[in-house]
Amino acid sequence: MKIIYTILLLVGMTCNLYANKANEYPDNFMKNLIDEKYDFAIDNYFTSNPLILNKKQQIIMLKSQIQNIMNIFGKTTEYELAFEETLSPSIKRFVYVLKHTHHPTIWEFFVYKPKDKWIASSMSFKDSFNILNKYQ
Repeated sequence: MKIIYTILLLVGMTCNLYANKANEYPDNFMKNLIDEKYDFAIDNYFTSNPLILNKKQQIIMLKSQIQNIMNIFGKTTEYELAFEETLSPSIKRFVYVLKHTHHPTIWEFFVYKPKDKWIASSMSFKDSFNILNKYQ
């Protein structure tokens, strides 16, 4: 099983390293959450950004937090793109609603294009709807 996870992780990392569209990182992340691949979702999302990959303790905490919210709010059923915002030619923001059986969570992603490829810059999630009004 560990070998299969490693192979899937490497394949996912390779796919994300060559993402050409800004929305590929957050969209793939959300798909992995729906498929209940929580740890893989985190690892795969940040593959393009070595700065974040080196923060191993924070990644472990994030994985634990995601597992906890899944336990609290229930099984994920689907996700919706609430909105996409171009902050500059090199920075985009995406906000998604992840629907659970008990209560939705709101996910905010920032991607950055330093040269010719997009990289994952940051992501956060909340169980309140305030983030939906943040920039509107």
